[in-house]
Amino acid sequence: MKSLLKYLVRKPSENFHPVLRIILIFLPVALLICSGAYFYYLSQLRFIHEQNQKLEHETVLVGVVSINRSLEYVMQDVHILYLDTDFRRMINDPDEKNIDEVAGDWLAFAEAKKVYNKIRWIDEKGMERLRVNYSDGKGVVVPEKKLQNRSERYFFDDTNVLKEGEVYVSPLDLNIEDDHIQEPYVPTIRFGMPLFNKKGEKKGILLLNYYATSMIGRFQQLTSMRGNSAWLVNQNGFWLKGPVSNDEFGFMFNKNDLSMAHRYPAAWERMKNQEEGQFITREGLWTFKTLSPLSADTKTSKGSSEIFSGGQGPRDVSAYKWKVITLLPLGAYNADLFYWGTKVIGISIALMALFFLAILFMVRLQEIRNQLLVNLEKLVEIRTDDLNKVNVVLTQSEARLKSVFENIPDLVWMKKFCGRLSGL
Repeated sequence: MKSLLKYLVRKPSENFHPVLRIILIFLPVALLICSGAYFYYLSQLRFIHEQNQKLEHETVLVGVVSINRSLEYVMQDVHILYLDTDFRRMINDPDEKNIDEVAGDWLAFAEAKKVYNKIRWIDEKGMERLRVNYSDGKGVVVPEKKLQNRSERYFFDDTNVLKEGEVYVSPLDLNIEDDHIQEPYVPTIRFGMPLFNKKGEKKGILLLNYYATSMIGRFQQLTSMRGNSAWLVNQNGFWLKGPVSNDEFGFMFNKNDLSMAHRYPAAWERMKNQEEGQFITREGLWTFKTLSPLSADTKTSKGSSEIFSGGQGPRDVSAYKWKVITLLPLGAYNADLFYWGTKVIGISIALMALFFLAILFMVRLQEIRNQLLVNLEKLVEIRTDDLNKVNVVLTQSEARLKSVFENIPDLVWMKKFCGRLSGL
């Protein structure tokens, strides 16, 4: 680089003004620095975007694993209660003693697990026969006079028609208590199994109301480590866990505007028929993955926002899908770009300033050198003129001296001749 600058500095020295020389040398250097800075900035931009995309994808995967694990534990608990010896004895012989024993077991179970706000045996007519409620860290066996008829609720019909050993899982919605949506809202998933005595006679259903707030809370905690919590959306685009609590469970209130399909129609259109993906819109970076939390031998239903709504028949779980979604706003997606842009610009300006000073110094040095050469040439010319004059004088002196030497013999002869004359 140093030799190149010297070449560039010296090359135009005879033809261009110093200012023009500085410009001609500085412009290519500045272009080189700016090009390098631009490509470095692009590489950092790509790196930052790739890191953000990777972190968002990992956040979605964490959310999927969290939901799956929570529901796996619930499925295990349902089978444990279903296969419990005391419970099977009660189904075959539902006398007061057997019911009390199971009630005690369920009470201890609810207080130990802390995630089931209702555990029920509903008979084949839809009447609750045994129910344990759990709330505020304490379980309670509901008195017989407060047991309710649930024959008109969709989850009873859809569970009661299943075959022995099949499991029903309701959609995630809000709990209904005393024929009204319970407040504060209690997100609930109902897990049920049809009951048969040892004679094969249907005896109703076992139903657990899973307090899904714990699952959603764990989901939010695990996916919000970067400060941007993931969303949980059902197959119709309604938020089960959304940006704010007021947006959640809009389908329970027939508010279609509280959905991604209404709020972000373009993004939802790209997501709804895809299993997973990542794309950018004007809102930011979208990352999503479809979650199918139920096993193939499980049955579900469409559910209903109506309080008194019969079942619509069980169906397979292929349609029981949620989506875990993250939206990283463009500001956060490009958060570090301002820092890197400022840094790259600052370094580029500093480098250009250093090179400009170096070029200025070298051009100035070259000008001084050129001036010295000019002065030296003038001095040489003066000295040459002086030498030429001295040389002329010396030449003339040499000529005179030569003439003297050449005339010496004549002078000697003349002297001798004059001497002889004087002797006569």
